[in-house]
Amino acid sequence: MPNPLKLRIVRFSTKLVYAAAVYVVGFAVTLALGAVKAPDPWDIWLVAAIDIVGVLYAARIFRGTTEDPVPARPWWQMTATRPFSLGIAILAGLVLVLSVVQLILALAHPAAVKTVGAVDPYLVQRDVALVVEWVVFVFLYANSAARLPNRVTDLGDEKTRANRIYELFNLRQDAGAVRFLHPQVEWPTGSDGGYVRGRNAVRDLWRRQWKSIDPEITPMAVVVGGDQVFVRVREVIRDLEGKLISDSLLEHVYHLRDGLFDRMEIREIPGARKSGKR
Repeated sequence: MPNPLKLRIVRFSTKLVYAAAVYVVGFAVTLALGAVKAPDPWDIWLVAAIDIVGVLYAARIFRGTTEDPVPARPWWQMTATRPFSLGIAILAGLVLVLSVVQLILALAHPAAVKTVGAVDPYLVQRDVALVVEWVVFVFLYANSAARLPNRVTDLGDEKTRANRIYELFNLRQDAGAVRFLHPQVEWPTGSDGGYVRGRNAVRDLWRRQWKSIDPEITPMAVVVGGDQVFVRVREVIRDLEGKLISDSLLEHVYHLRDGLFDRMEIREIPGARKSGKR
């Protein structure tokens, strides 16, 4: 059976459709319950639970455009970036304040009181449930904002990130390495001069390569120039039995986009040594 948590939604329009669907489900449940029985003070808690579950599931399957879509998020992460989590936390906080005001008015306003002088339990349960629901949302998004890095550059400057890519590549930790690549990255396939596009395609390319060869790429020098990063590397490639295939000095040129590595080019270094046969 497919794991529903492996679903990924990146497009903003699809996220809006998902949010509308959650609202429609809650509204439909309310109508269905009202059609079969009298309003129950606890009906609203069921709808609130549907809203909370819908938001929690969205946080598991939604991905930002600069976020690696494949790995699962940690339990506390609600959005791709700290500013977005913080923005939603602030909006949720404003709605929470309005919900608290509404609860106070429901308790104090004559329309919320029966002729026998008792407060209408349905109205009170409705407003308490709204307050609890928005308290949960404020906590979730505020906690996410507090724990996420503020910017892409919090992952390190360009030199640090470039070095980190090679470190993770050599450890065969492809999920960590592609975090530093733009979602629409263009990556060279090798000696044929072709390119693959997108983080998933880069991961697939690496995994195919690792099944037939054992590459190790060591950065020797990293130079940042404008929107490009130039990395001189030593590329040692062996077969799976450890036999040397090639040992080369190359230059890798990365183009930056939104603080991430967008396109990588492999260039020969004139006069550099090259041994082995690829």
